[in-house]
Order: sequence, then structure tokens, then C-alpha cells
Amino acid sequence: MKQLKMVRPASPLADFPLPAGYSIRTYRQGDEKTWVKICNGPLGEWTEQEFLDRMLGDPGVAAGEIYFLIAPDGRIAGTATAQMRPDSDVGFLHMVGIDEEFRGKGLSKPMSAVPVRYSIEQGRDVVWLSTDEWRLPAIKTYLDLGFRPLLYAPDMHDRWIGVLKELKINSIEAVDESAAVVDVLKY
Repeated sequence: MKQLKMVRPASPLADFPLPAGYSIRTYRQGDEKTWVKICNGPLGEWTEQEFLDRMLGDPGVAAGEIYFLIAPDGRIAGTATAQMRPDSDVGFLHMVGIDEEFRGKGLSKPMSAVPVRYSIEQGRDVVWLSTDEWRLPAIKTYLDLGFRPLLYAPDMHDRWIGVLKELKINSIEAVDESAAVVDVLKY
């Protein structure tokens, strides 16, 4: 089944401050082990070598665009990536994950906002992401960050209505590839 896609215009992003004691830094050699631990399961199955090949080897991902959320005790609590394909004016919010131990602490929005803000600062026209409909907490976070459903396939309307029902959201605007509103989804 195709993933859901969401698009956000490159409009200003609200401030989503980190909780006290948390900080953000970019990738450092050796972080791949913890990245794999965080991303395995919810985001597929990865090995450290696949991280090196598919993330650091991706021409749209620089090491400085792989962000890590650092807990007050110094452990990595989460990750999110800004993917900047060189042949596109689109930024991508990519591979967002919070370590299981740190979930439910309000960290997803500030973590996800970092690569979104970076994409906007880099002059990208819109920011896209792909996700799965069972990732309801993540979808709620993305909606709160200003992302909207992209209706890119015939089944997307009904699938998004199902997501909205699960999230208890009565209506929301759906957009095209440029983030222009094309419909209002209601149930």
C-alpha cells in the first residue's frame, strides 16, 4: 500500500521549544548505532551499513542535515532528517523517530520542526513527507506543524477520512504538490 504524503508551504513555522535540558545537534561519526536503534521497527529494518549507504550515501542528505535530539543526560532521544534533493525546490522531512524510552514527553514537535525550519531557511518552496496511516501520533504532530494531506492517488481521499476519524478531526484542507488548497476533507 502506498504511503500517505503530506505537504507544507514554506511559510514561517511557529516556535516549538525543547523541554528544559534537551538540545539538538547534527550527526557525528558513530551515531549510526543509536540511529538504527531508534528507527528500527517504526521506520523499517535498518543496519548500520544501510544507514551509511542509504542516508549518508544519499546525495540529498548531508551529515549536517541529520539531526539528533539530546536528552539532559547526554543520550540520544530522537532523530529527524532534512532531505534536500539537489534537483528540486522541495525539502523533505525524513526519518523522524523518538527513542521508545522518550516517547510521550512532547519531543516530536520540536524535533520535527528543526529540519522543517532548515528546509525553509534553505529557500525550499514546500516541505514534503511520507508516512503510514497507522502512525497516528506522528500524523497529528505533522498536522500541528502545518502539513496537510496530499491527495495524489484515487484512494487517498478515503484513507485520509479514516485517519481524520481516528484523530477526531472533523475537517482539514487537502493540498496539491505546491501546497495550494484543492479540497476540504470532512467526515
